[in-house]
Amino acid sequence: MIVNIRGGSGSGKTFLVRQLMAVQNAQPILDDDGKIEAYHLDGNIYVIGRYNVMSGGCDRIPTQDKLYDCVRKYAAMGHVIFEGLFVSTGWKRYHELSQELGGAVWAFLDTSLEQCLANVFKRNGGKPVNEKSVQGYWEQGQKWYGVAKAAGERAVCLRYDHGFEDLVALLHEEIPFYEEASV
Repeated sequence: MIVNIRGGSGSGKTFLVRQLMAVQNAQPILDDDGKIEAYHLDGNIYVIGRYNVMSGGCDRIPTQDKLYDCVRKYAAMGHVIFEGLFVSTGWKRYHELSQELGGAVWAFLDTSLEQCLANVFKRNGGKPVNEKSVQGYWEQGQKWYGVAKAAGERAVCLRYDHGFEDLVALLHEEIPFYEEASV
């Protein structure tokens, strides 16, 4: 199973993955340069990207090709979860990757624009927020949900206020040996 968590800036993608990692015994996996490339979680789940920095996820991976290679690599070994703001803004190549790997679950956070703005403001320590940029990313996220559905992909909604529970339920549904008690 591959889960592509999507949402605009401040939607809670990174927060959600960090919650899962905190209860699933996340062990870092280093690349050839000694930097974190991914994490191995209980249940043979791999989370792609770095989460030892403030703005984590796949946005720290230097190129899209490297990200796709990581998804392919870890999908061959188990289940994959990945997210990032730039992951959320594209469609075509991620759809092609999904098709290549037998399909993905496109998990969209339903965070309101107002909440995204508040979260980015808080994350920035109260500094001004580029509201047009946040709104643009939010609008793209709204659009991609419909695009994924229309393409026949499995698109699900993760509720902002219950995203962790929704993600755990999704994992429990998709991974037969995934134990709810482990979270």
